[in-house]
Amino acid sequence: FFGLLLTTHLAVRFVIWPQVEENKAYFEQALSQNVGTSVKIGDIKVAWSALWPSFSIKNISITNQQYPHQELLHIPEVTGRLSWESIWHLKPYFHNLKFENAAIEVTRDKNGNWDVAGIKLLKDSAGYTFGNWLFDQDNVHITNAKIIWIDQLKQNLSHTVTINHLQLNSSWFTHEIKLAIDSPWHEKTAHVEAKFRHSPFGDAGNWEDWSGKIGWDVKNVDLKKVSQIFDTPLKTIDGQITVAGHTYLNNGLLDGGQTTLSGQNLYFDWDRFNQPLRIQLIESHLEQSTQGSIM
Repeated sequence: FFGLLLTTHLAVRFVIWPQVEENKAYFEQALSQNVGTSVKIGDIKVAWSALWPSFSIKNISITNQQYPHQELLHIPEVTGRLSWESIWHLKPYFHNLKFENAAIEVTRDKNGNWDVAGIKLLKDSAGYTFGNWLFDQDNVHITNAKIIWIDQLKQNLSHTVTINHLQLNSSWFTHEIKLAIDSPWHEKTAHVEAKFRHSPFGDAGNWEDWSGKIGWDVKNVDLKKVSQIFDTPLKTIDGQITVAGHTYLNNGLLDGGQTTLSGQNLYFDWDRFNQPLRIQLIESHLEQSTQGSIM
């Protein structure tokens, strides 16, 4: 077994990996087949870093197949090291992956299905498909990535979301996330941190299989804007809220936590009261605890 590993290592290091630079077209084709759309690459440089094949790929782009002038994704440069899992699975897995200043177009169609840079994701499986792959990467670091979201389901409008910083670390079934994000639906930068495990028999991309802690800090959420693009239990006419706190998950179920919530000028249309509900100002501290199956 050790001999097989050594032979594979030497073959990849001295035979296969150096040829990647000379076979850019084949590399583009392999990537295109893997993601299901046409991928173009400007330049590839490969090297070796400790035990891992390393790379630098410049000017990665995906264009609309019907309208080739329309760019759905552009990344000036991606650097990283390939995981040895790529050899056994014949799919790209990364020991670490880093890029910045990316532009990605995301579309939600009238039926609620998603298109991420030309990659089709059905609404019922989008989270599992992409999430499972994402949480299989050892380390991902993204800065200043702009997501242009075209929403055809609700308003047929375009929204720009900026990922200021995303750090993802995964090891076996354990994952850690640190996210700082700007969006049109809240003021200042929102922060989300999570550390959890997923079930060995479940999907890493399905939060219902998560056990761990998730924390958040989001300021001045515009409820009117949120209700225009997401389904909410109450019909929100106006108002802002600020929320900060954390919760614990046990296989996707709430298992304790606390939240500080403040809101102002809240205005809901609630059928239960047969008239609008107005709240001028609210300050609250919520704690949730469980004892056995009792919440």
